[in-house]
Amino acid sequence: MKVGLMNLGSLLPRRVYAGLSIMPALHVERLHIANVFAELEQFCCQYQELTGKKALLTVITPRSPLLSRALADCGVSQDQYAGYIRQLASRADIGLHGHYLRGSEMGSGPCHCYWADRSTVQQQLKDEFRWLSDRNLLTVPAYAGGWWYLDGAVVSALEEAGIKYDFTMSARPYSQSTFARRMMRANNRPGQVTRMSEKLTGLWALQGLESASVSNSAWRFIAAAQTAALAKNGRTLFTLYGHDWDLNCRAAIASLSWCRDRGIRFFECADLPGLAVSEKPPIEPK
Repeated sequence: MKVGLMNLGSLLPRRVYAGLSIMPALHVERLHIANVFAELEQFCCQYQELTGKKALLTVITPRSPLLSRALADCGVSQDQYAGYIRQLASRADIGLHGHYLRGSEMGSGPCHCYWADRSTVQQQLKDEFRWLSDRNLLTVPAYAGGWWYLDGAVVSALEEAGIKYDFTMSARPYSQSTFARRMMRANNRPGQVTRMSEKLTGLWALQGLESASVSNSAWRFIAAAQTAALAKNGRTLFTLYGHDWDLNCRAAIASLSWCRDRGIRFFECADLPGLAVSEKPPIEPK
């Protein structure tokens, strides 16, 4: 039986929700598609108006073989694509989203297991960060990995690029990276700012923002609130994972409004330096 949105507020006391803070961290991959761009821009504007905070957009750049082929197929130049990002940067923070192939052609296959593809991944990561930085589009030193891939080699590459925040880690079994599993074994549990290395910190992702159903999204937030209640360690933080191409602005804003009304708070990248960080990380082999 489906539970309506109006019934969700009775499931947990308000004080539980008050311990939870959230930030959308979207994987942006299809800005060259007009209706996708329009939906995302609308969401960024309405989210900022609702919360007074900026969502984080981690974007793929034309230095990715995946996006390069897509832009060529529809006749969109790199300058045009940069313009789309620049327009969004007035309403949101911009970081990098990484998807990697074993070669320049689409048929070469994605790097779902990167242990044998370190040089490919590290070089593309550097190229993509350079593409954003050269155009003054990288507004925050932040990254989220596609296919949830993250290991010691990528952490090293992120450090070399001057990145400070990673949003790849997830506690969901089907989207755990090797680094996320290592962090959990080290008792760096979801819900806190986690020291991943000497130079890099990160937050855990909670899937849910991409849902077109307000009730489904709210159920995800309730799960996060229950996690916060169990943690009993003060403020609990999650990023909300979603895409640009499956974002339903109306449903997402309705869910986030419900969260605000229940006492859930919102944060943005600018708030991260002032938040407590977990203990020194375990040593990760390079």
